[in-house]
Amino acid sequence: MSAVPFFETYQSSRAWFLAEGEVWRLRWPEVRYQTFPIDPAQDLWVDACWLEPQDRQKLVVISTGEHGIEGYAGTTMLRLFSQEFLPLLDPSTTGVLLIHAINPWGMLHHRKVNENGVDLNRNFILDGRFDPAFNPDFARNQELYSPARPLGWLEWEYAAILFKIARAVAKQGVASLSRASLLGQYSHPQAMFYGGRQLQPQAQIVLDLASEALRSYPRGLVMDQHTGYGPRYQMSITVLPDEPLDSEELQRRFAYPLVQKVNPEEFYQINGDMTAGIASLQAEPGSGKLDFICAFEFGTYGESLASRIRSLIAMIFESQNYAFPSRSARTDRLVRQWFKELYFPEELKWRTKALADARQAFEGILKTFGYLER
Repeated sequence: MSAVPFFETYQSSRAWFLAEGEVWRLRWPEVRYQTFPIDPAQDLWVDACWLEPQDRQKLVVISTGEHGIEGYAGTTMLRLFSQEFLPLLDPSTTGVLLIHAINPWGMLHHRKVNENGVDLNRNFILDGRFDPAFNPDFARNQELYSPARPLGWLEWEYAAILFKIARAVAKQGVASLSRASLLGQYSHPQAMFYGGRQLQPQAQIVLDLASEALRSYPRGLVMDQHTGYGPRYQMSITVLPDEPLDSEELQRRFAYPLVQKVNPEEFYQINGDMTAGIASLQAEPGSGKLDFICAFEFGTYGESLASRIRSLIAMIFESQNYAFPSRSARTDRLVRQWFKELYFPEELKWRTKALADARQAFEGILKTFGYLER
């Protein structure tokens, strides 16, 4: 089993993706790249590569970097898939669509949002109803979630926000406060989990690619790559709330220990989720059907109450520090460091376990739905 080093820069990640096509051409009859400009002046692009068989029976889709900074781990899992699982697919009947860095600006700048401050995984609102009144609990906690001032001495700021969180929990409860922060909001552009006021170019690119995939293949699998939420050393396979099989049955079928539905009982609820947007395209005339759609969620801080509070604070401070830059170089450095740890840990143990979990999940899903050649 080969070692798979993690990418550390957007440029090196993209260079690998564009060069790897020469390897893929050794097995697939047709390898076709598509490149979509986001900001050519900064050399930022969404790149997709189609590995096309002669007989289009089924398609594997792997997407990365929807939340920019998460693209470092995500593209590393894409490289793992290329090295260890693409050789096990049948290139005469199985196609592959690989999407690199859906949010290249966020990946380059180590931010979760795109260049417009939009969280793309809250932006897939296909009916165009980006309602500013959605999620009134977020607005009720605006002073907590979106402070409109620069951060000062970080230790004092941390103690102050802990007090505010404790007061909010006492009034509203942990579940209510967590739901309000994670669900998505469309009223406060400078705050975390802002879903925008219109469909973003990156979301349209993904929808166009997914629509083409569903028109071209009768069957498909989608596996999106994320980091941040869940146990630190156990990746979660997350599935849509309307997945017909329950989580325990999926765990059994995949021989994988943690599958969760994206609902308040098992994971958390999301409005404007990308996988839900892709799944809805199956209703289009002439569309194929997905055997399965999921996200891989590699947890970082952990899932204890203390870890979740720490994660919330890291998110609040990062958004605040970007909108209102701190005058303290130390505060700025620590906020960036905490945020990076939330989405791209450097710890070797974490990276090694993340790769092992991805291997296990890829194998379980591909075997279950009959995509492995051997």
